[in-house]
Amino acid sequence: MTRVEMNRLGAEWRNDFGLGAEAFVRSEWYQPLEFRRRYFAAIEPSYSHTFQDLY
Repeated sequence: MTRVEMNRLGAEWRNDFGLGAEAFVRSEWYQPLEFRRRYFAAIEPSYSHTFQDLY
């Protein structure tokens, strides 16, 4: 899921998740630092877990 234009500079917030052999959850915040969007800051916390079969 992506939300765009979160503020007047055009910030975006993206969230992803997955299930199965590799479960994960991820969120990203992209923040332009000026109106021309030449400079930006971004943060992307995430967590993942891989399931292993045991024999």
